[in-house]
Amino acid sequence: MESLDLLLSKVDSIARVRIIGGEPLLFKDLPQLIDYLDAQKKILTFSLVTNATIDFKDELMKKLKKSNKVRKITISDYKRSPNLKIPLKQESILRKLKENKIPFSMNSSGENSTWSDPEKNL
Repeated sequence: MESLDLLLSKVDSIARVRIIGGEPLLFKDLPQLIDYLDAQKKILTFSLVTNATIDFKDELMKKLKKSNKVRKITISDYKRSPNLKIPLKQESILRKLKENKIPFSMNSSGENSTWSDPEKNL
């Protein structure tokens, strides 16, 4: 947030902040970051990209539902990846997003989308 404060002091506005990771749902202060983004007049919208390996916590869902700046949640679809051993939480996440009327999209880069372990490639 300090880095964003510095950036915001130098610009007129930011059309969209994109929250990416690794996996941004591992960031314990994500609900507070959502509050921060909502409070910044110069930030117009934000989006979040997840790989759907971690479910959305209730506190985060409340913040996203209340936010007037959330543009969309993008879910990277790795269902077809034979290399991904982590259970995907897509069904639960999609249900929660639909129930709370939070915009989302599935990002499947085609049938050849795969998850790989960079450690194995060394």
